[in-house]
Amino acid sequence: MKKWLCMLLCMAMTTSASPVWAAGNTEEDKATEAAAGDETAFVKSITADCELAPYGYRVTSFVLTVDSTADLMNLKADDFQMNNCVMDQMAHEVRNIPAKQVSFTENQVLIEVEPFYLKISGGGYGDPFTMTCTNENLDFGYDEAMAGIKCDTVDAFDLLESTSGSTTVPYWLYSPETQDEALPLVIFNHGGMNDAGEVAAIDAAPFIVSFAEEESQKKLPCYVMASVRDNDVDTQETCAAIKGAIDGLVESGKVDPNRVYMTGESAGAMATMTFANQYPGYLAAIVLLNGGPFDVSLDNTLEEATAMDLNAPYSDAELETFANSGTSVMFVQSLGDILSVPIRFATVYNKLLNLGMKPGDNLVWHSYTAEQYNYLLGDGTVVLPDNESYTAVDNITGKTTYSSSTGKLHSSSCGASNDSFIKMWLVDQTLADPVEYVPYEVEGEDYTQIPEGYTKYQNYKATVVGSAVDVLCAMNDDETEFYLYFFTFNDDQVLKGKINEDGTVQVLYDLTGFMAGEAENALAGIDESAWQPVE
Repeated sequence: MKKWLCMLLCMAMTTSASPVWAAGNTEEDKATEAAAGDETAFVKSITADCELAPYGYRVTSFVLTVDSTADLMNLKADDFQMNNCVMDQMAHEVRNIPAKQVSFTENQVLIEVEPFYLKISGGGYGDPFTMTCTNENLDFGYDEAMAGIKCDTVDAFDLLESTSGSTTVPYWLYSPETQDEALPLVIFNHGGMNDAGEVAAIDAAPFIVSFAEEESQKKLPCYVMASVRDNDVDTQETCAAIKGAIDGLVESGKVDPNRVYMTGESAGAMATMTFANQYPGYLAAIVLLNGGPFDVSLDNTLEEATAMDLNAPYSDAELETFANSGTSVMFVQSLGDILSVPIRFATVYNKLLNLGMKPGDNLVWHSYTAEQYNYLLGDGTVVLPDNESYTAVDNITGKTTYSSSTGKLHSSSCGASNDSFIKMWLVDQTLADPVEYVPYEVEGEDYTQIPEGYTKYQNYKATVVGSAVDVLCAMNDDETEFYLYFFTFNDDQVLKGKINEDGTVQVLYDLTGFMAGEAENALAGIDESAWQPVE
């Protein structure tokens, strides 16, 4: 059956059958009020409606269930106050906020609020969260009573399990409501070296849950799985148990065996590579997020590290088998990560390149500067440099950014949950003969049309974000102003800027906010003999 995840830390929970009364109201008080004809409403339950955000849930509204709202129609937003709300996941700004809007059904009061992280508003960054109402018709206050959290996307997952030998692996599974054919399956292996727990494996996995969101399913219908691994048990049996769950979906005709994809972050990236090594050629593609080999450090050069025979799952023998398995791989690296520094993944990427894998095809390097990471979060969380920050270098592209001693930049999956490029690349991989890829329809302005002011253009391939990308470049006559459109991405990516007299590139407009660092790489692909006039 579908499960609600009731996960408010430091808060006791009531069931929907347990009334929530005004703080301090005893049963004798209630009886006295009722006898006196008191019209104060009787609240049966409270539910927090949440949205999925890069760092977990954010509350967007509270639903109060009552016997009737007939006597509550005078409630206003100003009557409700939320106290000690944690607004972001980095600075942990704590604020007291009023409600934004109040609306009603026959027996429910809907209280819309500015989104905040309820799960961590339990007192760890100040006093515990409380909510009060000053209207005499609904005069209550509580700090330890909640009915539960409701997040439609997460609630659509079922908790199941699969066993191999003596090892049982729980896993969360999202199943599309309808399907006319066998669909892709996307799997996520959580980070952490110990058992993450059933709840945490899905609560802390916004990247994989984002595949189940309604808009994503419209474009990329697929099954979605999140494993709940325990690294203290038999690794081979863990992989076999996960494979057993996949095989069951394939045998039932639900999942296309040529389009099974596995992703993982940190220790989960290593678990993903371990699975790929145990079953070569079983997966169409893998995405590894910030989980490189521990035996490479910042003290190594890329040349030195590439010459090393690394420990499992990145040993030379394992990588040679992988390179010839038919499975594609994308490395997603947050450059400011201090836990899995860029040179670790760069080393593995370089080894696979030397083994004959094709960059931009079955081997993709995809990195984020700290600024790009902040942009992708989109929830007000900003990771800034600190006293211990240093200049972090992308060993593949040469990009630089700052590190963060907080370790927040290790969680590349948080930004990746809003990165459509990863999703669109992943589900375009197949073990079968390649099929023509048709991107979903782009709505709004057609950015492939060259704006006025540019007199010549050309199309070419350039290495951008570690991949070979189709580029449209337009310039003015004296080549001091440029317009770049990137065809490979399925969300519009546009840069406009100028080239200064000293040859430096200055980006003046970045449609999405995280492509500015790629302007020089894109312009490097220009062929001066290939210009065509803009008609």
